[in-house]
Amino acid sequence: MTCTAVMEMLFASSWSTPAKRIPANSFPSRKPSSKKERHARRLKEHHGFAFEVAVDDIDGTLHRALSPKPNSAYLLSPQGLILFRAHWANDRAALEKAIQQALAGRALTRSKSAAMAWPLLKAIGYLPGVVRSGGRKVSHDVWRAVPPFGIMAGASRLFPFLPRDFRGAAAALMLVGTLVGMGLAAAIF
Repeated sequence: MTCTAVMEMLFASSWSTPAKRIPANSFPSRKPSSKKERHARRLKEHHGFAFEVAVDDIDGTLHRALSPKPNSAYLLSPQGLILFRAHWANDRAALEKAIQQALAGRALTRSKSAAMAWPLLKAIGYLPGVVRSGGRKVSHDVWRAVPPFGIMAGASRLFPFLPRDFRGAAAALMLVGTLVGMGLAAAIF
């Protein structure tokens, strides 16, 4: 399940198809439910999702009840019970394992994935595309809400030869190396 509040991020994420990019700002998250339902249908069609895309109410009641995190993923039973939670929707390995266990009728070995750093670094490699698709408002929102993400996203653009999944980690290593080098230089001189 994904909430419409994260639709903007999904359109330029690793699940995007290169054939058709839909501007993220064409999916505002604060619209009446009929528009949100249309956006959810378009999201599902765009990505060819076989699963349902949940549509939350305008206040994000379900999203806030599940988690305040902006891009969590949940595996729900047909009865609506939460079987598995991932802090980041791009934690594919953990999600795929949970889905396979659930489909096989086995008890899940874990009820959640606490992976934070690697999924976050993977997402950073996609952030420049998300911002570009979303326009100036999205860029402003990223810089206002999480300036370090803006810095890492900018640095990740220096690594176009790497797969996007690895650009955030390369940017983080480069930035840490730069800071360490500056600290050493300041200590020496």
